[in-house]
Amino acid sequence: MPYFLIEVYVPRARAHEAGSTGRRIRAAIDALHNADVEIRFVRTMLLPEDETCFHVVDAPSGAEVHTICERAGLGSVRVVSAIEDSSGDNLPDPGDQEPDGDGPTTSRDPITHRGCR
Repeated sequence: MPYFLIEVYVPRARAHEAGSTGRRIRAAIDALHNADVEIRFVRTMLLPEDETCFHVVDAPSGAEVHTICERAGLGSVRVVSAIEDSSGDNLPDPGDQEPDGDGPTTSRDPITHRGCR
C-alpha cells in the first residue's frame, strides 16, 4: 500500500495538540478497521518552526485518507501521496510516473491555513 501524508497547520502556541490529533487519526482508523478497510497509522512528525504537522498513514488511496480525516474531525488538511526510501537510492524518476489520481488533494479553510485561497 502507498503512504500518504496528512498535512495539518498547527500554530506554535498549540503545538502540544499534535499528539492528540494523531490519536484522533488512530481512533478513526480503528473505527474503520471494523469495516475491513486496510489503513495503518505510521507516525507523526511535527515541524514547530513551520507550524506544520505531518501524519503518515499507509492506505489504499487518498479517498480513504480523506475519510479518516473527516472522521477524526481534522477539518482543514492537505493529503498527498508519498514514497519512502530509507537508502535514498531507489526513488523513481518523476518523469516515469503515470498519474494515479491520488496526487495532491486539498481541503483547506483559508482562515485556519496560512497562504491558502
